Amino acid sequence: MKITTDSFNPVLIKELRQHFHGKLFLITMGLLLLAQLAALFLIYGNMETAAANNAIPEVMGPVLFTASLVTFGIACVLLCCIASLTRFMQERINPELDFTRFCAMSPLQILWGKMTSCYAIAIYLFSLCLPFLVIAYFLRGVSIINIAYGVAFAIIGALFAIQIALFIGSIGQKSITGILFF
Repeated sequence: MKITTDSFNPVLIKELRQHFHGKLFLITMGLLLLAQLAALFLIYGNMETAAANNAIPEVMGPVLFTASLVTFGIACVLLCCIASLTRFMQERINPELDFTRFCAMSPLQILWGKMTSCYAIAIYLFSLCLPFLVIAYFLRGVSIINIAYGVAFAIIGALFAIQIALFIGSIGQKSITGILFF
């Protein structure tokens, strides 16, 4: 079976194009990588200072691991949740942009396409964190099992946050947006 773009959900393709062509995506991706590099340089500076003072350097793997997962969570909330929520909310408020009014797709197909595109962006952001998780493993203090559990909980949390954001966006009221911030 040959997979082409025609076999994918059109909403999925539209949402992925909007994500990848938006400025917020590039800004979030850049900030994610810069935050992880800053954490890595701070850890390196701490280890060099400890070596210069003839002290035993601390185990820095958990620090980098935590920094990587926290930056992944912030990037997911910013790019996947809030951006998708506001885009979906604008489509629901404006009848000219509402998919349910001008296309033959069912609401389930529309929502599935939006959710799948958010999942793909979350996995892409996570792939940007993987090299830093490997470095955290080599800095000692974090086992592969702990990394696997942390990654599983972070991805499950991101997927759950995406579902809640799309649910709130499907309501289509701007006053509901404040729920995400509390």
